[in-house]
Amino acid sequence: MPEIQIDQLLSLYSRMAEQLLAQGPEVNIPKFAFTTPDGEIGGKFTLKYDGAQGIDLENPALMLQALSASLDLSVAERLAEMMMAGNVEAALKEARERGEIPVSFTDEIIADMAEREARGKIEAVLAQNLIVRDGKLIRSNATFNRGELQVNGQVMPFLQ
Repeated sequence: MPEIQIDQLLSLYSRMAEQLLAQGPEVNIPKFAFTTPDGEIGGKFTLKYDGAQGIDLENPALMLQALSASLDLSVAERLAEMMMAGNVEAALKEARERGEIPVSFTDEIIADMAEREARGKIEAVLAQNLIVRDGKLIRSNATFNRGELQVNGQVMPFLQ
């Protein structure tokens, strides 16, 4: 596509985005749930842009001041552990294929290592109060309001 057409499209999309943002768009998902044989992921999500705050697509940091969002999330702890372990296991197997870890690390050894690492990561995040254990679930609440991010009530560094 010629460069002039790309510039025209970008200009059109920028104007459309400005018009949309000026209207103060809001996304509200009051409930979502994904069920698997190993557990459920669920929660709710909202995202709002205060169009009255103005729009400056050249200054996204300033536009963050007009953004608010919240996310409540719950995940079956066993499902979270299995998902994390699966990612670690795949990475370890790739490392074995590249010769970065010994070939004597069998699939069983790697699976055990991955499961222990996943449990350790979950415990570390629990210790930081970024997630909380609620029976067989782990939960978290995150809010972003006028440039401030909070996770489970703790102010978190954002864009620093």
